[in-house]
Amino acid sequence: MTYVIVEFHEQYGGGVAAIHSSWFTPLKKEAFWPPYKEQQRFDKALRFGEVADENSWKLYGIARIFYETDDILKVRQKLKDAEVTSNLESEQEDINNNGRQKRKHKIVRKLYSSDDECSEQESLPRPPPIKKDLFSFQSFVTGWKGTSDQLTVTDKLIALVSHVKEQNDQILTWIAKQNQKSINNTEFGIPDIPFSFPVQTIEELDELNAYVNDNNDKFTALASYLATLGGNTLTSKTNRIFKHVISDVVTIKFNYYGQRSKKRAFSDLAVKNLILGAVKRGVPNSTDKDIEDVMKVWLKHARERLKKKDAGKNQPFQYNKLDIKNNENHELFSPQADFSRHTETSVPSNIFVANSESKNLLQVNTEPCLRSSLRQWSVNLNVSHAAVTGLLHVLHPFHTYLPLSSKALLKTPRQTDIKQIGDGEFYYFGLKASIKSNLSACNQEIKGDKIEISFNIDGIPLFNSSNQQFWPILGLIKNFRSKPFAIGIFSGRSKPKPLELYLEDFVNELSLLLQEGFKYNNKKYQIIVHSFVCDAPARAFIKCIKTHSGYSSCEKCVNPGEYIQGRIVFKNVFASKRTDAAFIIQQDEDHHIGLSPLLNLGIGMVTTFPVDYMHACCLGVMRKLISFWLSGTLSTRLCSLKVQIISKQMIALKQHIPLEFNRKPRTLGEVQRWKATEFRTFLLYLGAFVLKNTVNKAIYEHFLLFHVAISILISRKLISKFGCAYANELLLVFVQHCERLYGQQFLIYNVHMLLHLADDVNKYGPLDVFSCFPFENFLGQIKRMIGSPTNTLQQACRRLHEIQQLTCNVNVSEKTNLHFIEHSSGPLSENLITCKQFKKCLFRDSVICTHSYSPANSYCLTNKDKVMQVQNIALIQNNTFIIGNYFQSYDSLYKYPLDSKDLNIYVLTYLLPNLEICPFNEVIAKCLVLPSENGSWVSFPIIHTCEEI
Repeated sequence: MTYVIVEFHEQYGGGVAAIHSSWFTPLKKEAFWPPYKEQQRFDKALRFGEVADENSWKLYGIARIFYETDDILKVRQKLKDAEVTSNLESEQEDINNNGRQKRKHKIVRKLYSSDDECSEQESLPRPPPIKKDLFSFQSFVTGWKGTSDQLTVTDKLIALVSHVKEQNDQILTWIAKQNQKSINNTEFGIPDIPFSFPVQTIEELDELNAYVNDNNDKFTALASYLATLGGNTLTSKTNRIFKHVISDVVTIKFNYYGQRSKKRAFSDLAVKNLILGAVKRGVPNSTDKDIEDVMKVWLKHARERLKKKDAGKNQPFQYNKLDIKNNENHELFSPQADFSRHTETSVPSNIFVANSESKNLLQVNTEPCLRSSLRQWSVNLNVSHAAVTGLLHVLHPFHTYLPLSSKALLKTPRQTDIKQIGDGEFYYFGLKASIKSNLSACNQEIKGDKIEISFNIDGIPLFNSSNQQFWPILGLIKNFRSKPFAIGIFSGRSKPKPLELYLEDFVNELSLLLQEGFKYNNKKYQIIVHSFVCDAPARAFIKCIKTHSGYSSCEKCVNPGEYIQGRIVFKNVFASKRTDAAFIIQQDEDHHIGLSPLLNLGIGMVTTFPVDYMHACCLGVMRKLISFWLSGTLSTRLCSLKVQIISKQMIALKQHIPLEFNRKPRTLGEVQRWKATEFRTFLLYLGAFVLKNTVNKAIYEHFLLFHVAISILISRKLISKFGCAYANELLLVFVQHCERLYGQQFLIYNVHMLLHLADDVNKYGPLDVFSCFPFENFLGQIKRMIGSPTNTLQQACRRLHEIQQLTCNVNVSEKTNLHFIEHSSGPLSENLITCKQFKKCLFRDSVICTHSYSPANSYCLTNKDKVMQVQNIALIQNNTFIIGNYFQSYDSLYKYPLDSKDLNIYVLTYLLPNLEICPFNEVIAKCLVLPSENGSWVSFPIIHTCEEI
């Protein structure tokens, strides 16, 4: 193991240091330098010859190699000799002299005072660089002494004069900069104020705060002065100003908001605005939020800074400026050390670091962007905190403004105010705070002066092997496109009991908002309860009524039901309707089991709770139909051959399903594992196709009643065309025929609720306006936030707080056509020779592609009620055109209960060979096109891509 004493090139700061031989590059012209700030850590790396890490260790040029030894105890003495005399035989000189020669000992006058002599230490200290006074020539003298035998007196004088001239130029440049700084400081000098910085007591800070409040002219002058204190990055500028204005003795008595502690709120002080203004003057691209984030960190670590000062460790490590006043320990130095320590204001470090200003400017511009992108990446992909922390440690050497902890990056709250409710725990985020966070994050303008909110309450099991469950209270603003947000979460092994305590905070705050309104951006909004969208068990729970399996459990009509074959069925389809007034006075005593806390809100307890078609239609009736086809009575059960035929067709259709469908078709044998979206796809699209000519006519046409009715009620365009009354008639016939086909036991709660579906559509609009689909997706996200079975509620609350820190990218402006994957392979018509061509184009919330790129996504319906297979997408003068082939003939898939053509559902035959051009604004829907027998195709318009929806 070899230790080497080397001298670094002047461009790297010069100086002599001891390194390990393994740190050399192969040609020994450069050496790696470890990044360790602590002396003990550096000594360990040197003593044991730690392997250099090319990614984190810096590379420096070597001017001379003085001495090599295997004894680490000799390093200190040899290092001292090299600094003082530069009279060690270098390895290179040994080679030039073809042998080892013994030098004569020279008597050299020491160029430092006796006070600088080092005392022996037990550990190997880091030696300082060669001491260079600003106006002396010591560095030059020690540079040529070793080769004095080969130089003439004239050469020495010429070299000396050249070096004097070079130092003169550096000194004059530095003096000019200091003069300019003096001029700037005179222009923005500290104003005449009755305080001295930094303030040392709370009383002084209060006086300063009042002074700033009362003297606007002094505010501007102070901000201009503080902006000159230095620091090029947002973090360094803020920290320097903060340190200059307020001492840490005062800082420890504050946090930013002053919440949940005895500390005062710094955000309430006028001094905060003073620092904000000063930083903005110094770093023009900074925002209030970014500056406040730095302030929070500075306030947070005030106590740690004081402890370091008490321990004498408050000197920050700097790459370009290293204090060497106490050089008796001969500390190993960083090669970038500055060459002057003898003036109050050091010579700028950019003499040795090129383009430092441009680097700092780049850091200012990229800091918020990178930090925000990392937050988005972590939260959107549900990346574990351990992985985020690991990535931050990798990035930190290259982006030092990034924190080293995922909790600091994501602003994870340290504490969550959990309260006990019965046998479980409850955390309340707050309705007002959640609305404000949602509005500010989405950055959208609200039309009008009303905010309509839909609420959801439901239970989700967390683990398969445990009864642990969440009962979140969720909200969704209906005025504009937003995502669901959490208002409160209960965690326990059963439903939250008592219900009054579970809903207490929510009902009290919502009642206040309904009375007083909500103020946002200096505008007052009226809060309106749009609806409570829940499944049947949750509605019964929060309304304190009988569940769906009991007598008189229908929420919409006074139908007591009958007990048949082990279940309650509802045979009466013409029962009288329930009203909000009758609910309040509990006119039907058999329907109620208590008083709901929601009665205090003054909302309609019948009309405000619509039927959710996700649970009633998709997971309810559609699943029930398929289960009867697979295992019902002999009159309706499908034979195994027909089940196999349908399943094979479903699997064969996978490659023809567009990307708008999250789940591809599965076999009927897996129906118990189907999700709600799969039942919806079967109900609206696939069922009418795969059941035709497979099941008997009665079952098929009975299914078509359900299929057509839901297709109408889910589309705003079809509602305006046929009306809710027509859809209600279809559902009435469907329910009446259920008893004939499947027996009385089929008329369960979900089938009965189809009779009330059209009434809710009349009040609220299409079915998707009041469905549970967005809430169920959000519940799935909450469930995925849980990483371990301990402290599940705390985990979810912290992850949700992290989401609130993000800025969502919901675009509510008018959609524009965005084009992707440009190409030049055509086809084009003769009059479109010069245009841009693309393979993908954004169409509302979907994507239309060329047939060569993605066949399943290449069909669309035009306003001429024709289906086109898209072959190319052309952009001409910012106008988009699609080029493709139309189908020749359009037949009906079914004619009962209406002609499928009225729903734009066609059987297509023969694709015309001639290319046609269609303006993109004439496309009204994207289509699902499925291959059929005899070379024909069946086309369904994808309902949610229609413009009217």
